[in-house]
Amino acid sequence: MIKNLSAVGRRHKWLIGQMRQGIDQALQGAGSDAVSFMRQSPGFNSHGSGPGTVLGSVKRKVLRLRSGAKLIVSSTSKLAFWMEHGTRPHFIRPKMGEFLRFFWPKVGHVVFARLVLHPGTRPYTFMSRGMTKVGHKLQGDLHARFRFLFKRF
Repeated sequence: MIKNLSAVGRRHKWLIGQMRQGIDQALQGAGSDAVSFMRQSPGFNSHGSGPGTVLGSVKRKVLRLRSGAKLIVSSTSKLAFWMEHGTRPHFIRPKMGEFLRFFWPKVGHVVFARLVLHPGTRPYTFMSRGMTKVGHKLQGDLHARFRFLFKRF
C-alpha cells in the first residue's frame, strides 16, 4: 500500500526528467557518432572532407517535439543524393561550347567529345550505413541508461 502519494509523484517527475535528459544526451552522442562514421566512409578520400565537400556538409540536429525527440542527420550538398543512391548510365553534353574536354586515363591523353555516355556510379550508401550502425549503438545506450534509472526509482 502506498502511504505517501506526493513522494511517488515527485519521484515520477524526477524519473521523467532524467529519461528526457538521457534521451537528449544519447541522441546528441549518436548524431556525433553518425557524422564521424560518415566522414570516415571508405571511397571518399578523393572527394575531401572540407566544408564545401559532401562529407563536410554532413550535419546533425536533435529536434525536441511534443511526442519526444528526433535525430536528423543530413547533407546540404547537391551531390550527396547521387553519392548515396548512385546513378544510372547517362549522357553528358557540354554546358558551354561544342565539346567536352577531359583526360581519359584509359587512352592516356586529353579527349574532346560532343557527347559522352557515362557508365553511372555505384551507390556509396554512406548515410544509410552510418545511421544503421549508430541506431544499434543508440538502442544499447538507451537500454543501459533506462535500466540504471529504473533501478534507482
